Amino acid sequence: MSRRATVAHVSRSLALSQILAMLALLGSCRERGEQGDTVDFVVSDSTVVRLGAVGDEPLYQVRGAFVHHDTLYIAQNSTPVIAMFSTSGRLLGTIGGRGDGPGEFNAISWMQRADSGFFVYDRTSRRLSRFAFNGDYIGSWRTPVLRDYASVQPVGVFQDGSVLSRATARSPTPTRPRTFRGVSQLLRLSPDSADRLLLDSLVESEEYEEPRPRGGGFWTLLPFGRRTDVVVSDNGFAVLSDDSTLQWSSRDGRRTRVDTLTGGPPKRISQSDIEWARSRFAEGAPSTSRLVETFNRMPQPVYLPRHGSLGDRPTSMLRLTGARRVWVLRASPPQRLSQVWEVVSIDGRSRVLVGASSPLELLDEFDGFAVVLAWDRNGVERVEVRRLLRATVR
Repeated sequence: MSRRATVAHVSRSLALSQILAMLALLGSCRERGEQGDTVDFVVSDSTVVRLGAVGDEPLYQVRGAFVHHDTLYIAQNSTPVIAMFSTSGRLLGTIGGRGDGPGEFNAISWMQRADSGFFVYDRTSRRLSRFAFNGDYIGSWRTPVLRDYASVQPVGVFQDGSVLSRATARSPTPTRPRTFRGVSQLLRLSPDSADRLLLDSLVESEEYEEPRPRGGGFWTLLPFGRRTDVVVSDNGFAVLSDDSTLQWSSRDGRRTRVDTLTGGPPKRISQSDIEWARSRFAEGAPSTSRLVETFNRMPQPVYLPRHGSLGDRPTSMLRLTGARRVWVLRASPPQRLSQVWEVVSIDGRSRVLVGASSPLELLDEFDGFAVVLAWDRNGVERVEVRRLLRATVR
């Protein structure tokens, strides 16, 4: 049965209450944001397929998902495995498991589809593994330790097999409480050689750090300073900056275009706000209460790259889907909507706004459906397939 036929068969079995809710949503007014923008599409509140477990194990720490033909692939870190489901919700099998052997994982960080399979990155083992769509293990590559950097974290793979990595510079151990900004560099690394190419330099978010009595240091991110997020396509990458621009580059680092997002530039933060936040972090309050109080005071940018959150959950700010569109999560959605994405096509020819009435993390999209990560008030996770509906004016 084809993917369209499978999803259609599942959707016909929806309960009457779900169908009525869907119709009500179709007839709702388009939401208007603070800058006058309207939402073009909404993610339905009704669920076509809901996945909450892999066999007897509940889903937890989902790190990504994508659809290929009639199969939904879900990466979760708690087990850790790649689970394969049919688009009707039937478990087809799992890939991997905990361990250090070929095709095994210790801590899954992200997953990316490719033309003939997909990649999975294990941050603990520093290993990037490649699989065929049927689950066969193809091979792996271990991230090199570069003397000039504190860490090198892959963020995606180009079509030619080279790896875009984010390399963070070393910083000295703090001897007193301080705030600082680190610098990272985007490097293109070749798995089959020692070649590396510097593509871009990025100023990281401002951080607060203080020494530990027994050595080492404690650090946490402050809610101001430059923030960035990166997404990789076949032959290039896009960087999201807190000036509300999406900067596109080829895989050799050449800038190809800059998209100004509709949210506009972030709200200005005064020097007194910065000094107040620094003093709060330098006091002896527990770190959690410091963060909460500081975030409540600081004006937030419309787009909060890299360190976004939905309630108390961190989430990715950028997502490249199988429809060759980049979804940019907006941190300040219009009233009556829980969140909004600005969706930009890779070729730059189309741009729409998509809203949702409840907190979700977008994982993938296909044929007018969205694959999302949802959770209840207790933090129990579930992956759901929902319709993308056009928002109409009453």
